Amino acid sequence: MIKILKTYLSLFLCVIIFTFTIRQVSYAAENKAYMVSFDANGGEVDTNSTTVTFGSKYGKLPKPTRKNYDFAGWYTYKSGGIKITADSTVKINSNHTLYANWKGKESSITLYPTGGTLTEDTIRVYYGSKYKLPTPIRENYTFEGWYTSEKSGDKIPTFSLFDENSKKKLYAHWSEKVLKITFIAYNGENYTKEVTCGKKYGELPIPEKKGQVFHGWYTWDDYLNPDANPVNPDTIVDEKDSLKLFARWVFSE
Repeated sequence: MIKILKTYLSLFLCVIIFTFTIRQVSYAAENKAYMVSFDANGGEVDTNSTTVTFGSKYGKLPKPTRKNYDFAGWYTYKSGGIKITADSTVKINSNHTLYANWKGKESSITLYPTGGTLTEDTIRVYYGSKYKLPTPIRENYTFEGWYTSEKSGDKIPTFSLFDENSKKKLYAHWSEKVLKITFIAYNGENYTKEVTCGKKYGELPIPEKKGQVFHGWYTWDDYLNPDANPVNPDTIVDEKDSLKLFARWVFSE
């Protein structure tokens, strides 16, 4: 019985010593000071470093500055990570660095569709970030892109980086939409011609076929319709895509 009591007493003392040791180590860690360095990450900061205590709050942190950017906070990585504030608890038990994160200042670009239409004529942009340009619409025209001036200028890519050199006014450039017309003559010959959308077809080929009389050019939808009107030189091009026209023939008397 005495032997058992001695064994339990030894175990009890071991537990007490172990718990005391852990508490001492924990206390020592929680009260250890570490150096925190501040990386302005492209900006400027007055204070390069400070001393913090593990387990305590970071306390007052410096505020960096950067031209054309708004300060978004101190983080554990250059891009993202954990945001650290004055009330954050120090959980890194070593010297470490905090990085300034930034958000480009907001601006806007005014868009001039120059004859076309847009859902919105201004877009919101942020300094140092890419922005997407919309595509305007104009009947019978092909959009050639956004330019820095109405008549000429430099073309701006759809996804551009907004910076101090970026223009805040952009102009849509257009070219007349041209379609390729293929004429199926049914006489062993075919012809082609380019026409401009919104304008007249202009001069059309006049094919010949032995024993038959040419009665005009028709779209496929009208080709078998005896009451349909042919496409003639004064017909306005209102097609959306290149198309084929077919010759209609009647037997000569």
